Amino acid sequence: MRQTALGTALCAPYDCKGSLIHWAEACSAAGLALVRMMHAILYWLIWPLAHFLIRWMFDFDYVRQAQLPLGPKVIVANHPTTIDPFIIAVSLAEPIHILITEPIFRAPLLGRYLRSAGHIPVGLAEGRSAFNRALRLLQKGRSILVFPEGSLSPDEGGTNPARTGAARLALVAGVPIIPVGIYIARERTLIIQNNRMEARGRGKFVLDGPYKATQGRPLYVEGNVEDREVVKELSTWIMLRINSLVRESEQRVMALMPALEPGQ
Repeated sequence: MRQTALGTALCAPYDCKGSLIHWAEACSAAGLALVRMMHAILYWLIWPLAHFLIRWMFDFDYVRQAQLPLGPKVIVANHPTTIDPFIIAVSLAEPIHILITEPIFRAPLLGRYLRSAGHIPVGLAEGRSAFNRALRLLQKGRSILVFPEGSLSPDEGGTNPARTGAARLALVAGVPIIPVGIYIARERTLIIQNNRMEARGRGKFVLDGPYKATQGRPLYVEGNVEDREVVKELSTWIMLRINSLVRESEQRVMALMPALEPGQ
């Protein structure tokens, strides 16, 4: 029976042998390329609007001590509010992949977008899986945003001790670390507790006021990733650098406050 042009086109992925394997692989690759293309398009369409909204809502600035190096990198920041991943992602002005707490992915529309954009859920029992996904992205030339505290910063201020994932990623992938220090006015935050069984957790949102971030110079690290003491010390050093940048961000706020007269 004579094949039509459509039949030939449909038959090509099967090699006319009835196998769906090549067709499925072709569709998978095409689908992945389409998702990445849509992610990039959405990013560059949304970025100007998101940047405008951030500056409209907050007394916002993002100071760079140095330009981002080319190629893959691990961006690390403290985590005073729930919206930090999105504000830092917009401020970096280049597409990145973010490690985000897993319950956020359960939101119907937001969760679907986060997954399709390649962001990585981090659950209590998914640490190794999240690490491996992040490592694969770095090896493909992508950049990752990690919050080394592993949770929101303490309500009373300061930061939590750093976990070791960011340091291990940088060591294994051989990429630089970009530290970012965020300062907000704690009295302008709203804490929301979610006690639903399927999505238990809490959110902390800054309502207005200062949101200052300082991006430090790249940190180039080396060492034996299998040496736990080395990795722990490196993680502590990274957190110290982040805290130093938090203080620099805070100083920009303090510099704008009116000086008190003697005796006040």
